[in-house]
Amino acid sequence: MAFPTLFPKGTFGFDCQRDRPISLVKYFNQRILNCDNRFAASTEYLFYAQYRSEAKKVADCLSIAMRKCKGQHQVQKITAGQIKNAEDIRRLARSDLSYHFLQNVRGSPAFFNKLLYDLLGMIRQLGSCTWFLTLSSADMKWKDTIQVIAAQHNQKMSDEQVENMTWEQKSTWLRTNPVTAARHFDHRLQLFMSTLVLGKSKPIGEIQDFKYRIEFQQRGSPHCHMLLWVKNAPSISQNSPEDDIPDKRTQTIYTELLTAVMGKLEDVQHDPEVTLEALLEQFEIPEAMYMKALTWIKTKQGQPAVLYRRNPSDCFINNYSPTLMKAWQANLDLQYVTNVYACIMYVASYVSKPEKTLGDVLKSVSKNSAPAGPKKMMETVSKKFLSHREVSAQEAVYRLLPLPLTKGSRQVIFLHTDLAENRTKLLKPMKVIQELDDDDENLYQEGMLEKYQLRPDCIEHICLADFAANNSYARKTNTNSDPDLLDEESLDPETPEQYYHSKLLLYKPWRDETKDLLNEDGTYKRQYFNCRPTFCDRMNYYEPNNEEYTQAVEELQENGPPEDAWASLAP
Repeated sequence: MAFPTLFPKGTFGFDCQRDRPISLVKYFNQRILNCDNRFAASTEYLFYAQYRSEAKKVADCLSIAMRKCKGQHQVQKITAGQIKNAEDIRRLARSDLSYHFLQNVRGSPAFFNKLLYDLLGMIRQLGSCTWFLTLSSADMKWKDTIQVIAAQHNQKMSDEQVENMTWEQKSTWLRTNPVTAARHFDHRLQLFMSTLVLGKSKPIGEIQDFKYRIEFQQRGSPHCHMLLWVKNAPSISQNSPEDDIPDKRTQTIYTELLTAVMGKLEDVQHDPEVTLEALLEQFEIPEAMYMKALTWIKTKQGQPAVLYRRNPSDCFINNYSPTLMKAWQANLDLQYVTNVYACIMYVASYVSKPEKTLGDVLKSVSKNSAPAGPKKMMETVSKKFLSHREVSAQEAVYRLLPLPLTKGSRQVIFLHTDLAENRTKLLKPMKVIQELDDDDENLYQEGMLEKYQLRPDCIEHICLADFAANNSYARKTNTNSDPDLLDEESLDPETPEQYYHSKLLLYKPWRDETKDLLNEDGTYKRQYFNCRPTFCDRMNYYEPNNEEYTQAVEELQENGPPEDAWASLAP
């Protein structure tokens, strides 16, 4: 019998008959959040619950993926009678989903890949974020965390008792209830955001938008990476790589100068009495030359930089805000972001950093199993995902409970703007198709494009971009003061017809995609240039940073995320 200490009578498991059936997720949530904390205290049960829940979610994702129809079948007439058996469904299903069908499985590489594109969509519309904030967990120093866990075991501890604990004793208490430890971090983070960062005091400016993700350290504790957009934030102009480039001899002098100073810094970094002026005087280096050398080394790639003036003893201290540090009571890093290019390169690197290895494994598995067919390939990928991921107890809690692994101020909506024959559409469930007449062609679920075509006459004049940003799938107008953000498929201008079609689809009002968007000569290009003056303001609204954004995204797609760019967001 599994878990005999948790189920001593072998009853009331998930498969137990109940008057009112409950889902697997709700069952496990009730168990680990129960006032009887024996389930929450069992790490083995947490890992079991997390595995069972994710296996169910993966199976659901696989079922949905098999209903995603290849684009070319949408321009042909297909009836319900033609696909009323499983083999026909498999014939239509997409075979190029790789591991992306796991997108709705929290914590999977595909889940965070979607986060990457959400962030790129925010950067494209809102511009570069102003601050990048990292918040670490100090669960060994947060006395209230251990006190709360102890209270669940009927032990009341004073601050002094917690302070006098050894590292091993604190670790033991945290392992006693990882559920409370994880929930306590999330509760602290939500209060920190609502009362301080987004509060009336505005310690780092008036925050307009934010997006964060939770990542887990090697020791298993969570920490938070966050992008923050500040209202009316100052911008640093783009440095031109051709301006004030020193000759090779001067570059050599600068390199030797900075090397000498860095070598000395290692000897004096713990001496608070040593100043930068004294250090430069020791090497007989003029401060103006040192600043030129430092500016050159930081901006030689053509990107702007922020140089912080500090004493030698402070050179290895993270950038921080005293106000945020006092409130958070743990290590944090606050960096000013210089431009869109640096922001995109960093975002790509930090989002893919922890999941890159597993993502590469899943890509390799999907490639090797592709000849067996899409279903077999996705089943193989599912098994590999469920058995090749290291998860800490607190991460298992985050993935099992509805604790947010990502959170933001806005929703990002993805629109398929490619040609109709290249798009993917979702077939209706098989039980619905079985009830249709054999000659019925209404086989696909309605998406945003179909809902836009059926919009009421009173909003005839609005474009697809405005419709999607201000309306939800439930046909209810978005009540947020800020519209949702859009993310469209990245189409190469070197394939002009697809590129011009996507712009017309987004910004020119239409009812029939073919009749309203094609020019008389059968091209989208001529129609685009004829209509562009009428919608250029909407295009500029949704794509204000398009040139710099496109350059960075093209480099990202060609070369992949730069290694460890996350360590030098603001040079």
